[in-house]
Amino acid sequence: MTTAKNKNHVALANKALPSEIYPEGHELERHIDQSTYRFSIARTKNLSTADKARVWEIFEDNMKNLYENSSWGWKPATKRKEIFHSQSRFILVHLLGKGSNAPSLVAYAIFRFDHEENMEDEMEEVLYCYEVHVSRDVQRSGLGKELFRDMEAIARKWGMKKVMLTTFTNNTQARSFYEKIGFSIDPTSPSAICEWRKNNTSASDNNTSEEEQDGEGEDEEFDYEIYSKVIQ
Repeated sequence: MTTAKNKNHVALANKALPSEIYPEGHELERHIDQSTYRFSIARTKNLSTADKARVWEIFEDNMKNLYENSSWGWKPATKRKEIFHSQSRFILVHLLGKGSNAPSLVAYAIFRFDHEENMEDEMEEVLYCYEVHVSRDVQRSGLGKELFRDMEAIARKWGMKKVMLTTFTNNTQARSFYEKIGFSIDPTSPSAICEWRKNNTSASDNNTSEEEQDGEGEDEEFDYEIYSKVIQ
């Protein structure tokens, strides 16, 4: 089981100030694809009005259609509560303007430090990524990879075992990206649990009815998958 000492990692991380989250010496201003970006950490309460509005604008632009085509449906009030939860941490990426142009928010990640139960009924300390979004006009510039590198570095600093995330099953582009950067389907994901049950249920079990046995080979469909990457 997880030791009491390990359980303190989440508590300590959740108490940390935004300025303490990144590992020491982490580069906060970066030149990527011929542009200069500033990376910063904020809690919900630290977001400016403009950044908060922009976070929602990018999210809606990228995700509304996927939600509308899922069994979850598009529920903006519920999603706003999740995104702007008091424990949410934001990695904000601002494109630095030239001259009088103010920096503009073009990408971000939202994560929390938390405990997740594994298949052995143990609680693991994880950095759970709730959202990663890049504005359409700067997509494919490498910002997504930078955000995940940052989350992995943060997870490592604070002693988290994994980085985890949830994604729509039909978001094939996102799933391909996660797999390319080292993520795989977590054992607690619906499809993995379904596969585990198939492999661990005997058709000769006296407690299993013929109707249940007949349905065991059928493939179930799920709206989402859970991905994870172990932090070394």
